[in-house]
Amino acid sequence: FGSVTEYSAYSAELNVTTDPSVITGAVLGGRAADALRVNWNKNTSADGYIVEMYQGENWVSVAKITDNSTTTFRKAGLAPSTVYKFRVRAYKIDGKAELYGNYSSMVTARTNPSVITGAVLGGRAADALRVNWSKNTSADGYIVEMYQGENWVRVAKITDNSTTTFRKAGLDASTVYKFRVRAYKMDGTTALYGNYSSTVTARTNPSVMTGVKIGGVANDALRVNWNKNASAQGYIIEMYQGEKWVRVAKITDNNTTTFRKAGLAKNTTYKFRVKAYYMSGKTALYGNYGSVSGKTAAK
Repeated sequence: FGSVTEYSAYSAELNVTTDPSVITGAVLGGRAADALRVNWNKNTSADGYIVEMYQGENWVSVAKITDNSTTTFRKAGLAPSTVYKFRVRAYKIDGKAELYGNYSSMVTARTNPSVITGAVLGGRAADALRVNWSKNTSADGYIVEMYQGENWVRVAKITDNSTTTFRKAGLDASTVYKFRVRAYKMDGTTALYGNYSSTVTARTNPSVMTGVKIGGVANDALRVNWNKNASAQGYIIEMYQGEKWVRVAKITDNNTTTFRKAGLAKNTTYKFRVKAYYMSGKTALYGNYGSVSGKTAAK
């Protein structure tokens, strides 16, 4: 009748849950040689989170986190000095269905280089020590540190990862030093560092003998004198005979700076040499020789 509008009955009520919101604040939270950590902001509209990693040209789920208060994930078992990509999205359970929010911004990060192995003493002198280590293929180069003044101090940066040795000169004789090495990898303008090698602890050799001279002459003996060596515990004296150097004395007190070799032929020239020694544990360390020649008296 007239302009009256008539309506049908309402449909059944439809309840629909919206998707959770997008994840924000996704960032790198930490790194190691074999792991990366991703952090993000808590999403109050979510029941939990899905973390995916890009691998083999596909995004692969690597974690499902069922507590929306947990806003971090650490992915272990990664290769050193390698770039990985991650993304995170929230999920919400709606009955038997899972609803997903949009993905976070992508987190791209490189792992650290691996730990240095094979660090050993490669050589020593009175004023220097050499440290060797195994090549690290995940590194661009190496940082060498020495312990001094109660601190670890950088003493070398090696920019070629094929160079696996370093010689530190200018050291004191018969002195213990400690070294450690770590790899670095440049990630853009940021240097990433691996864990340190085991510590290489070593003692330098005693210093070279000085002042070696003939101190007395007889027809059957020669006396050899030398300056006291403060870096030594004692001295080794050798005489040249039979076309080789033969030890003729070991002096265990570094205050004793003289030795008399008797039983020699008269009017004959003899050669002597002296070196300092220092016991490092059960290992004898030797300094360089000081030499002298002398002739016994004719009568």
